[in-house]
Amino acid sequence: LTFNINGNSPQTDTAVGLSIAPFATANITHPIKWKPVIDGFANALNGITGNVNGIVDASVGDNIATRNVVVYTNSVKRKPLYEVFTSSTCGPCTPGNANFHNIVDANDPTSFIQIKYQQDFPGNGDPYATNETVNRRSYYAINSIPRMEINGEWDGNANAFTAAIDVEANTIPATFELNPTCYMDVVDSMFYVTLKYKALNTVTASQYKAYAVICESTTKNNVGTNLETEFYYVAKKMIPDQNGTTLTTATLNVFDSLNVIYDLNGAYKLAINGLPANRINLSTNHSIENFNNLYLVTWLQHTSTKIVVQANSSKITLKSKPTSITNVEIVNSFSIAPNPASNFATISLNSTKNGLMTFEVYNVVGEKMMNIDANVSTGANKIDMNLQAIPNGNYFVKVLSNNTEIATEKFVVIK
Repeated sequence: LTFNINGNSPQTDTAVGLSIAPFATANITHPIKWKPVIDGFANALNGITGNVNGIVDASVGDNIATRNVVVYTNSVKRKPLYEVFTSSTCGPCTPGNANFHNIVDANDPTSFIQIKYQQDFPGNGDPYATNETVNRRSYYAINSIPRMEINGEWDGNANAFTAAIDVEANTIPATFELNPTCYMDVVDSMFYVTLKYKALNTVTASQYKAYAVICESTTKNNVGTNLETEFYYVAKKMIPDQNGTTLTTATLNVFDSLNVIYDLNGAYKLAINGLPANRINLSTNHSIENFNNLYLVTWLQHTSTKIVVQANSSKITLKSKPTSITNVEIVNSFSIAPNPASNFATISLNSTKNGLMTFEVYNVVGEKMMNIDANVSTGANKIDMNLQAIPNGNYFVKVLSNNTEIATEKFVVIK
């Protein structure tokens, strides 16, 4: 028996005194102990058997088993992420979804996270299938539905999901904390997403991605041929898209923030079906039936193992702001001109106090493009922005005082 970690020096020993019947199994403890020394996912445990009864094995293809082992020092409870791939044209999806909900609906609804990806088959597929939901299926190399992924690890038919699997998924710890918030400004149809996450162990940030999805808790308009009349936690838009956002920081035991903004486009449209030629184009339309039923589903996923290390969700609140100012006690007027801008623009701001303020410019996928620190005085202030290095597109200026957002304004760059 041999094992190695990440392909390093093999540890070999011989098990004696065994008597295993044909096709039977046995549990064998390797006498050499493994002492993990590195936090994280960089621990591929390879177990190798060979020379049973001193005879060279003629078929060695099944002699090696590999398991990714997570090593951690600190942890919190992980909320399991249940990703369900389904369609209103899929007959077996009806009992699969019923089986799933019969099990999880008995749980505390805040203890787990669920999301449904409507698909483009069988037949013509679900009218709420999008390029993003289909591409998410390809991410897991799924070729049949109903299908479930649990934390990016358990992969099976939704009809095979059991209460025991559910219990096991709820007992696995997490090495991250994740707290999402999201609101929609109903005036400008913008979704403002903030993900606060904290690494509880030393990790490499670039090995993780953050995903955020606008989901609708109940839909009815996508009824198909499988006799389902309601559909739950249906994915409507992945922000910025199905590729997620690679983390750039993961400060040990400190909350980092990721801000993403999505501009909802067009009006509601019910596609004819889910085929590529008829799918909803999310750059021109959307499929949200009721804005009061929207949730933000988020998770952090390891890029190479695809293990979901933490998940969470939050209700999307609707706001109708007459102005972009959120704290009139500090700022009582705020504008950008010209808008659209070309190479230069000026921020006009009326402050009620003296002090340092920070002006952050973000693009629509949440990437910070510019940061300006300026000392403002009580009364009218003007802050110039050099936009020569900023490409054409939609942008947002956030005004912060003492690290607290107090105003936001949208502007456009056209050159």
